[in-house]
Amino acid sequence: MELTTVGSWSPYPRTGEACSGYILEEGAARILLDCGHGVFSHLGRYMDPLQLDAVFISHFHPDHCADLQALRHFMRGAFIKGQRTRPLKVFLPDDNQGDLAYWQQIKELDIIIVQDKWSYHLSDIKLSFHLMSHSILTYGIKAETEQSSFFYTADTSLDESLVEASQGVDLLLAETTFRSFEQDLAAATGHMTTADAAYWAQKADAGKLLAGHFWPGFDQQELRADLAALYEGQFEMAAAGLKLQI
Repeated sequence: MELTTVGSWSPYPRTGEACSGYILEEGAARILLDCGHGVFSHLGRYMDPLQLDAVFISHFHPDHCADLQALRHFMRGAFIKGQRTRPLKVFLPDDNQGDLAYWQQIKELDIIIVQDKWSYHLSDIKLSFHLMSHSILTYGIKAETEQSSFFYTADTSLDESLVEASQGVDLLLAETTFRSFEQDLAAATGHMTTADAAYWAQKADAGKLLAGHFWPGFDQQELRADLAALYEGQFEMAAAGLKLQI
């Protein structure tokens, strides 16, 4: 599998960049993980959106789902012009904050409602969905092939019971919204710190940690130094265009 970062800012993107959006590829299968502010306008830098097989929306906070509207209109145009005939699979949480009835009536989209510990096979990838600990209903996602495995925490606070789902993955994409000294703020808002992400990766024995979901006001070098002091394993900081082989 290969993971490409389209954007990883929260709750708004830096100028000219995007909020949460990641492309997961295996063979001919392409899945977009979250579609926040600015993601669709940057997606074409890395792939033809017509080639998307599925989209996963972890939860209905705008920095993870706002550009699903843009993608929906793009798909409508593609249908009208005959560029695409099969609906785009969209995995959504069963949360009426996201106006599910609206999404389900769009013929260009094939809406699939996910549940905790439910799995789905897309080409050679096994996807499984895991309820996270956030301020609204949120799912993380695990992707597995015969050769590799990946886990995306989406937005969540640290919960020991959630670590098991990512045990032994080759790549853990974990949110690091706050710095290590902001533990109380992270817990109050349903997010993690650099210390939480480091702890999760260590407990899960992940092959590599990819840190993401950064507040634009932070100095990236300070965040990197924070993680380096806390985590002895391999890690990367998510950045637009970063490609990782899993």
